[in-house]
Amino acid sequence: MKLEFEYGQGLVGAELPDSTDIFIPGETVADPPCLPQDWDSLYAATLASIRNPIGMPPLKELAGPGKSVVIVIPDIVKGGNQPTSHRKVAIRACLDELYAAGVEQKDVLLLFSNGLHPRATVAEMQISVLSGSSAPSRPCRLHRPGRPRDHEQVRL
Repeated sequence: MKLEFEYGQGLVGAELPDSTDIFIPGETVADPPCLPQDWDSLYAATLASIRNPIGMPPLKELAGPGKSVVIVIPDIVKGGNQPTSHRKVAIRACLDELYAAGVEQKDVLLLFSNGLHPRATVAEMQISVLSGSSAPSRPCRLHRPGRPRDHEQVRL
């Protein structure tokens, strides 16, 4: 059977065996109730999840002054570039929790995992993580694999 699925900012086709199990959100398994899709609702729900993880202490308890943090982010090929994407909401919520716990901006690194894809440009990195929030931005370091100690200073 032929199947098309999201890849980057488009679709890619694949030929799969007829015995392949296919999961289609909302069809194969019912979707949970949908959250309102505005920034504030998504941010609040994400922050509630970060503050109440299953089986581990909250991020705020793990972080603190003098701690170093690396957040690994898939490259732009994985999509999720709309203003309220899970990636943008989650990164902003995590950074807010880290900074509230006393982690300093200089101790936070956003690392783009590109696998075999070409290295992300600074513009692609910013598209991937700049949030749709109206809250004031904060400085952050972005890193492209393959360039040791080559960090870009941006505001998120």
